[in-house]
Amino acid sequence: MFKKKNRSPYGLVLLSFAAIIITGTVLLWLPWSNLPIEAGSGGQNLASSATPWDFDWGTRLINAFFSATSAVCVTGLTPYASIAAQLTLFGKIVMMVLISLGGLGFVSVFTFIVTALGGHLGFIDRYIIKEALSLDSIHGIIRFVRKMLLITLSFELFGAIIYAFVFVPQLGWSQGILYSIFHAISAFNNAGFDLIGNQSFIPYADNLIININTMALIICGGLGFPVIIEVFRFKRIRNWSVYTKIVLFMTSVLIVGGAAVLFFIEMGVSDLTVLQAVFASVTARTAGFSTVDMNTVSLAGRMVICVLMFIGASPLSTGGGIKTTTGFIVFLTIYSFISGKHPHAFKRTFSNSTIIKATSLTAIALVTVLLGFIIIERIEINRAALSAFDSTAYVFEAFSAFCTVGLSQGVTPLLTVGSKIVLILLMFLGRVGPMTTIAMFSDAMTRENKKTFAYIEENLPIG
Repeated sequence: MFKKKNRSPYGLVLLSFAAIIITGTVLLWLPWSNLPIEAGSGGQNLASSATPWDFDWGTRLINAFFSATSAVCVTGLTPYASIAAQLTLFGKIVMMVLISLGGLGFVSVFTFIVTALGGHLGFIDRYIIKEALSLDSIHGIIRFVRKMLLITLSFELFGAIIYAFVFVPQLGWSQGILYSIFHAISAFNNAGFDLIGNQSFIPYADNLIININTMALIICGGLGFPVIIEVFRFKRIRNWSVYTKIVLFMTSVLIVGGAAVLFFIEMGVSDLTVLQAVFASVTARTAGFSTVDMNTVSLAGRMVICVLMFIGASPLSTGGGIKTTTGFIVFLTIYSFISGKHPHAFKRTFSNSTIIKATSLTAIALVTVLLGFIIIERIEINRAALSAFDSTAYVFEAFSAFCTVGLSQGVTPLLTVGSKIVLILLMFLGRVGPMTTIAMFSDAMTRENKKTFAYIEENLPIG
C-alpha cells in the first residue's frame, strides 16, 4: 500500500487531503457540475437561454477550488449565494462525496477499500495508518477503521430517514430524499452545507424534527469515533476511560454553558429563542448550520460563538477546532495555576508534555487566526461591496474557516480572490491541524529526546 518505508505519515495526511481537494476542484469546475452563471456574479443564475459554457473560467476555477476545500475540510463556507441554485445534481453528488471523504479521511476510506477487497497491510502500512489517525497502537487498527465506516453510515442513514419526514412531504420523493441524504451527510460530518438557499436552516428555526435531528447528528459526529465505540461497548460510566469522560464532560459544558450565555447576552437584543440558542451553541462547535441570521446577533454574542468555534469538537471526530481535550487541559492548567496545584482530574494527573502541547497548539491556532484576519482586513479595506460590514465580520470569517465551522455573516461570496485564498489556507490548516503540518517538516515533536544533560533553570518575572 505505502511502498516507501521512510514515508512520513503526516505528509501522507496532507497529501491525501490535497489530492482530494484538487480532484474535487476539477469536478466542480466542469460545466456539468454548475448551472449557467453570470461571470463574477458569485453564483447567480443566468437566463434559461444561456449555455453551460457562458461563464468566466477564472471565477469558476477559484470558486470550485474554494468549494472543494471547504467540502473536504468539512467547513461549510461557500462562495456561492446558494449551493442549491448553483450546482447541478452531479455537482451536489460530488459535494456529498467530498464531504464524506473529508470527514472520515482518505487514509481511512482507502484502508477500508483495500482490506474489503482482500488486500494485505503490512506493519509499515499499519504504523502509517496509526499515525494518520493519531491512535496509540496498531493493534486492532483495521477493525477500528471498519467500525468508523459502520458508525458513519449508520448515523447518516438514520439521520436521512428522520429528515425525510419533513423534506419528502414538502419537496416530493426525489428531491426530498436528495435533501435528506445531503443534510444527513453534511450534519454528521460537521460540514454545515445545506440546500435550503442562502438562509441555512432559518426557515426551519421552529421545526423540532429538523432542529433535534441536526443537533444529534452534529454532536455524535463531533464526539469522535473512539468515544462512540466506548460508550456503546461499556454501558456503565465507571468503565469509561478518562479520555471519554473528558470529552463528554466538555461537550456537555460547552453546549449547555454556551446556550445559556448566548440566550442571556442576546435577551432584548436579537430576541434569540431558547431553541435557537441551543442550536447555535451546538452548531458553533464546527457544524456551520444556522437558525438565526448572524448579522442580527450582537458583537458580544458573535464573540461567544467565536470561542465555541475555536474549541470545536473532539479528537478523531469529523469536527475541527483545537478540540475539547485541548481546551480542557488549558482551562485545567489555568485553574491549577491559580489554586497552586498540579493539573489533575478524574483521579488522573497530566504530564508536562501534554500541558505544553495543549498550550502550544492553542497559541499557534490563535496566531494563525489573527494573521489570517489581518491579511483579509488589509485586502478588503475600503471595498464598496463590503461597506455594510465592519472588521469584526472578517474576524468571524477567519475563526469560522480555521475552525472548519462555516458560520458567516454573508461576506464570503463578496470577498476578492486574495481573501478567498487566505480562507482556503486557513481551512486546510484547520482540518489537518497545525501540529500535523509542523510535524511534516520537522520530526522534533515525535522523536525521543536523547539529551543526557539539562540546563540550569532560570525564573523570569511573569505578568
